[in-house]
Amino acid sequence: MVAGLEAITATVARLREFASANPDALLVFTADHETGGLALSGNRSNDAVGTLWSSADHAGSVVPILTTGPGAHRFGGIHSNQEIGRILLSLTSQNPATP
Repeated sequence: MVAGLEAITATVARLREFASANPDALLVFTADHETGGLALSGNRSNDAVGTLWSSADHAGSVVPILTTGPGAHRFGGIHSNQEIGRILLSLTSQNPATP
């Protein structure tokens, strides 16, 4: 999990560099699902905090949608995977430079 988070952190850093150099680009960073259902567990008697996995498969947690650039405001709120695709399609079909 730590290696995965480090990889995501490095990827987001590169995306931020790209966005700074290309202000007309829309960047969308998300996932199609959450896996594992990582949860915190605690013990009030000794203030211990631990972690546990609620699933070995896909979990039902909402995943973030991080966006920047033109059209980013269209991704506010909660969207299904299909809706994200429809928003992207509508944004690209409005761009005259898109073939």
